[in-house]
Amino acid sequence: MTLKELIQNLPELDRSSTVYVEDDQPLKASSKVQLIDIPEEADLPPTVPGMRCFMDVWQIRDVLSGKARLHRLEEATIDQQLEMLLSFAKHDA
Repeated sequence: MTLKELIQNLPELDRSSTVYVEDDQPLKASSKVQLIDIPEEADLPPTVPGMRCFMDVWQIRDVLSGKARLHRLEEATIDQQLEMLLSFAKHDA
């Protein structure tokens, strides 16, 4: 799955899943992502070769909701959501 596909499927994803992204810079729409279910009792997130821990699904939803309100968008498109998330990852994360 790519980052753009993740955004497209965000409403259906388990809110507690953790998103790992390709360990390359900069993050882009075509970056590969992987969803990992991390047990609550885990001390540290697991290591996934070639990938790094990014955010939980619920955090991505919160970021996109907040950014949409900030930009006064009632319903942001997939591309707008992707740009908001990429901007957050670059400047705020």
